[in-house]
Amino acid sequence: MIAEAFQKRLRKVAGFGWVPAPIAMKNTKGAVVYYLFFASHKPVAAHIVEDIFDKYRSL
Repeated sequence: MIAEAFQKRLRKVAGFGWVPAPIAMKNTKGAVVYYLFFASHKPVAAHIVEDIFDKYRSL
Protein backbone atom coordinates (compact mmCIF):
# COMPACT_ATOMS: atom_id res chain seq x y z
CA MET A 1 0.00 0.00 0.00
CA ILE A 2 1.22 3.50 -0.79
CA ALA A 3 0.43 4.82 2.71
CA GLU A 4 2.62 2.14 4.32
CA ALA A 5 5.47 2.91 1.92
CA PHE A 6 5.23 6.61 2.71
CA GLN A 7 5.21 5.84 6.45
CA LYS A 8 8.42 3.81 6.04
CA ARG A 9 9.96 6.63 4.00
CA LEU A 10 9.21 9.14 6.77
CA ARG A 11 11.15 6.89 9.14
CA LYS A 12 14.08 5.90 6.97
CA VAL A 13 14.65 8.81 4.59
CA ALA A 14 13.35 11.76 6.61
CA GLY A 15 14.70 10.33 9.87
CA PHE A 16 11.62 10.64 12.08
CA GLY A 17 11.73 8.25 15.01
CA TRP A 18 8.00 8.10 15.62
CA VAL A 19 5.49 7.80 12.79
CA PRO A 20 2.12 6.45 13.95
CA ALA A 21 -0.19 4.73 11.49
CA PRO A 22 -1.91 7.31 9.29
CA ILE A 23 -5.61 7.97 9.36
CA ALA A 24 -7.71 7.78 6.22
CA MET A 25 -9.66 10.97 5.59
CA LYS A 26 -12.87 10.17 3.76
CA ASN A 27 -15.47 12.19 1.92
CA THR A 28 -19.21 12.05 2.60
CA LYS A 29 -19.55 8.97 0.40
CA GLY A 30 -16.93 7.04 2.36
CA ALA A 31 -14.19 7.15 -0.26
CA VAL A 32 -10.65 7.81 0.94
CA VAL A 33 -9.54 11.25 -0.24
CA TYR A 34 -6.13 11.32 1.47
CA TYR A 35 -4.19 9.95 4.41
CA LEU A 36 -3.24 12.17 7.33
CA PHE A 37 0.28 11.44 8.58
CA PHE A 38 2.10 12.62 11.66
CA ALA A 39 5.84 12.35 12.22
CA SER A 40 7.87 13.38 15.23
CA HIS A 41 11.29 13.16 16.78
CA LYS A 42 9.70 13.03 20.25
CA PRO A 43 7.80 9.95 21.48
CA VAL A 44 5.41 11.97 23.65
CA ALA A 45 4.08 13.81 20.59
CA ALA A 46 3.45 10.52 18.80
CA HIS A 47 1.50 9.18 21.79
CA ILE A 48 -0.71 12.27 21.87
CA VAL A 49 -1.47 11.99 18.15
CA GLU A 50 -2.14 8.26 18.42
CA ASP A 51 -4.80 9.00 21.04
CA ILE A 52 -6.39 11.62 18.78
CA PHE A 53 -6.28 9.32 15.74
CA ASP A 54 -7.81 6.46 17.76
CA LYS A 55 -10.73 8.67 18.82
CA TYR A 56 -11.33 9.67 15.19
CA ARG A 57 -11.15 6.05 13.97
CA SER A 58 -13.84 5.01 16.45
CA LEU A 59 -16.40 7.45 14.95
